[in-house]
Amino acid sequence: MAKSSLYVQLSSLLLILAILTTTESNQESHVSVDISNKGLNFIKDYLIKTAISSLVPLELPLIDKNIKIPFLGYVDMVLSDISLYEIGVSYSTVKAGDSGVVIAVSGATANISMQWKYSYSSWSWFFPIEISDQGEASVQVYTQ
Repeated sequence: MAKSSLYVQLSSLLLILAILTTTESNQESHVSVDISNKGLNFIKDYLIKTAISSLVPLELPLIDKNIKIPFLGYVDMVLSDISLYEIGVSYSTVKAGDSGVVIAVSGATANISMQWKYSYSSWSWFFPIEISDQGEASVQVYTQ
């Protein structure tokens, strides 16, 4: 839904720019679009803000992994309530080329929170052994 809304908004913006910059000549009529660097930067900033607002907050599905460790037993690991709650962009550029427009982002950060737990169980000679723990984690990912 967000992609189609973004497409309609961007198409409308480009159509308005095309209408405003229509040129006339004695030859065949044609429409040309001249987008300045200022216009490209405006569109870039708009697209980045729209992309971020469509992604945040993002709830990811539960991750559950059970592995067997030889001679020790099984370890069950679970990540739950995984949430991407913030994205930041410190620097971005836009360049128009022959094949299209390229938007590059650097210095981006993403903040993720989650619940974690693990449990280990095994039989040691005559009695069972169980070890478990759980908690919360907050992760910040940074790109250069």
